[in-house]
Amino acid sequence: MLATIAGAHGLRVAAEGFADRRYETDGTLTPRDRPDALIDDPEEALRQVTG
Repeated sequence: MLATIAGAHGLRVAAEGFADRRYETDGTLTPRDRPDALIDDPEEALRQVTG
């Protein structure tokens, strides 16, 4: 329901997200085999979730 309302107002919605994973510019998860795939800094993870 919230996703439908958000979409009607032009907002992008993610069904799930991961605070400790990096994302590519297209919105997909960075592959785990890349050294920069995981976020281990709590402040950076918080910025990702709230930003």
